[in-house]
Amino acid sequence: MARAVADFTAGRPMQPGHLNGALVENLNWSLRPDEDENRSAGNARDLLGHLIASHLGVNVVIHQGGGPPVVLAPLGGHSQTSVEVELVVVNGQATYRPHQR
Repeated sequence: MARAVADFTAGRPMQPGHLNGALVENLNWSLRPDEDENRSAGNARDLLGHLIASHLGVNVVIHQGGGPPVVLAPLGGHSQTSVEVELVVVNGQATYRPHQR
């Protein structure tokens, strides 16, 4: 698991504050005008999603409006089962809710 996390973070840089916010403080992040900061927060969110997927043994599927969903598989491979959530922005804060088909 540690090797997979190291490989993930090597290719997807994130600011320490974003990583801390995702893993420790469970903070909802705000969209910013700075695309690099948004990417960093998204990378931290994706790492946490992969860790949750690994713990639960399912794919975490994030629907983000009109684009294709982001599939976060358990580290080490995909699962046959998925949990689907939807990214929503409430008062500028990104948060998640169960996906409604």
